Amino acid sequence: MQTARQPDPAKLARIAIMSLDFSNQLKLPTNTNGTIDVGDLGEMYADTYGVHNVELQHTHIVSTEPGFLKDLRARYDKTQSHITNINLEFGALTCSTEDPILRLQAIDLTRRWIDHAVLLGSPRVMINQGQLSHQNKQLAIDALKRMEEYGKSKGVRVGVETRGNGTGARGAAAGPAAAAAPAPAAPAAAPAAAPAGARGQAPGGAGFRGQPQPLAPLTVVPAWVLLSEVIQSSGTWANVDMGNVNAQDEGELFAALRTLIPMTTGNTHTRVSAYWELSRVVKFMVTGLGYTGLFSIETNGGHDAVRPIYNIVLDSLP
Repeated sequence: MQTARQPDPAKLARIAIMSLDFSNQLKLPTNTNGTIDVGDLGEMYADTYGVHNVELQHTHIVSTEPGFLKDLRARYDKTQSHITNINLEFGALTCSTEDPILRLQAIDLTRRWIDHAVLLGSPRVMINQGQLSHQNKQLAIDALKRMEEYGKSKGVRVGVETRGNGTGARGAAAGPAAAAAPAPAAPAAAPAAAPAGARGQAPGGAGFRGQPQPLAPLTVVPAWVLLSEVIQSSGTWANVDMGNVNAQDEGELFAALRTLIPMTTGNTHTRVSAYWELSRVVKFMVTGLGYTGLFSIETNGGHDAVRPIYNIVLDSLP
């Protein structure tokens, strides 16, 4: 396998690679043709890319026995690799479901995975909040508060991801109040000395040379606006997925980033798109918004898909 170029270690430290990118090649009970053990990802990323940050899907962790989790962490430690985030996908068990039993089970299961994250040394988990709407907004906030309170007691942040449309309109939030709901003001900026990934770390109104003019007002509120309200009210954190903002141009994406990056968990799912240039997005986040967190590569296509994103991020970091 050809080894990728090995640039400035400080830039490499800003990159993570998701296990999702190699799903089709991982040895899993659901994939008997897999050739890569999840315990070898740390070594593979380090040797191939010089990257030591590994983001895992919870379904790729085949056992939650404490001995297995400790052994997995030890295998990553051998190459000075770290698990930086665990993505939790529990199907119908979400914080926004109207079924109170399923919602309580989602809270309980998230708490258990926070305990697993502690054993694995992961500073964050990311939940799947389901389909947010104005009708289930308060249910989601109340459930997320309980998740975050437990996470805080264990030193683990609970992240919430941008997730596409609400009602089928472009980036729309579901519910009859969507068209009338005003966008929330961006959170106030924290002092320059705020630690990396701290809430309010980014100067949300900072400009960026060559930034496009703001778009005309949309007839519906984008889904990320509702998401930002839920994150602020619950005390959780934003795990921005660039693709799942569902922005149709750079201006839309920049608007979402201005609101969500000040609430960042310190991790961003990083993709390419036909609607915006990733290089400009990375520069805007770092130079315009002061983002100091990770760019975690998401592309479910193996090395051939990871390498172009890796190169763009490296070339764009100052």
